[in-house]
Amino acid sequence: VVKKFQNLGGAYTLGDYRTILKHYENTSRVANVNPYIAVAQMVKETDWCRSWWSQRPRRNAAGIGVTGEKSAKEQDKNTWAFDSSENVWKKGYSFPSWEIAAQAHIGHLLAYAYTDQQLNTQQTYFVATDPRAKFISKDIRGAIKTLKQLDGKWAVPGKFYGRSIAIIANALRA
Repeated sequence: VVKKFQNLGGAYTLGDYRTILKHYENTSRVANVNPYIAVAQMVKETDWCRSWWSQRPRRNAAGIGVTGEKSAKEQDKNTWAFDSSENVWKKGYSFPSWEIAAQAHIGHLLAYAYTDQQLNTQQTYFVATDPRAKFISKDIRGAIKTLKQLDGKWAVPGKFYGRSIAIIANALRA
């Protein structure tokens, strides 16, 4: 999979991608989540780690809390990030490391797929790492069992969202 990240340009080196992918591999294995699906979603959400949100110091690999909302006024640094190139605050979460970013992303996936009662101890930890898990409505928690069911849930409107992740995951495996 690392080879797919070669020559992408941007701020991350091939060594950085190795580190990011290792965190995804380790977290996915422990969480019992298909790593190709998690990485494919990260690729989709970040344009191969080239998006503003995926860059240091934000490291938001999955669009967690990213709404497109902007503000000229200073905002809460826990739920907003300042974009100095546009001189605006943007709504979304930042993560202190790629390890925590991968855990939060996979925790968010777990929160869609399982209720709290269905999680094992490690999965519970990953869900707790996700700052948005508590906001997933009870009718959605544990109800998402296929990629297609993410359509309109993870991303809005999200038409063909799940299919696009499957296409990327298959390309990563090839």
